Amino acid sequence: MGKIILSRNNLTEVPEEIRQFSQLSFVDLQHNQIRSIGSGAFKFPDRVEKPGELDLSYNEISNISSGAFRGTLCAI
Repeated sequence: MGKIILSRNNLTEVPEEIRQFSQLSFVDLQHNQIRSIGSGAFKFPDRVEKPGELDLSYNEISNISSGAFRGTLCAI
């Protein structure tokens, strides 16, 4: 399992490209400027195992769409 670390990149949204990585165990998106998390943002359709850890701390999240975490093992 791998990690993807995208902290401190001034991201304003969750990059769609992270869904193409099939062996992620950790997704680090902390210290960005993410304000909204869209529906299916963390849906990894081609995987049986989903990322076990997701770090969204130190963002400016004010909106989480219904279904944003559908199909993941992440708990809110």
